[in-house]
Amino acid sequence: MINELLFKVFGTVVDKVQEMNKKDEHIQTADKSIFNDLKQKIETTKSEVSTAPFGNEDLYETLKKHINTTQVTNRENPEVETADVSVFDNLMKEIEELKSKVATQESKNTDTKHTKAQSGNVLERLEHIDKYTGAQQAMTNSMGGSLSIRLKPEISSPANHVRLPDDTLINVLEYSDHTINLDGKTSRWAHIEFNGQRGWIPESYLNFN
Repeated sequence: MINELLFKVFGTVVDKVQEMNKKDEHIQTADKSIFNDLKQKIETTKSEVSTAPFGNEDLYETLKKHINTTQVTNRENPEVETADVSVFDNLMKEIEELKSKVATQESKNTDTKHTKAQSGNVLERLEHIDKYTGAQQAMTNSMGGSLSIRLKPEISSPANHVRLPDDTLINVLEYSDHTINLDGKTSRWAHIEFNGQRGWIPESYLNFN
């Protein structure tokens, strides 16, 4: 279960760096295949862990190797423009920061007596770190209807073929800098994830615990 949460956070880190790259006006946006390749490597490792569990330290090192391999592949592939080195540096930086935060939180809980309780505390810390990287959970509130998932934070943007039913639990990754007016209310756009699908919906349609 702990590994499951680590992999979830790893995926969020990749998404975070991709968004950082998109928003950096001074760096050319890297081809999305680079991030997709890295996510695929993470999924492959996740499958391998299910049959031969890794220690957490091994997971961090494996992910860093994936980043290096993806960078080399990108540099040697003539069909995909080579991404700025800052993209891969930021990925490494985020992984190191995540590793440091997990270690810091674990060191604060040295008096736990039971393995089960200790495991629960680690899970809670990982969930907190997941929120630190930009993800939090919310429930959709569309008054019994369903919501379109926009590809961009714009009301005129094309919609994903998947629609969100009412009372659906989703992950919120980030928010738009701009707002829109819906039914007399000012609302930001929320970048959300649902069953592997990502897109944008108005924040006003979300309930938070």
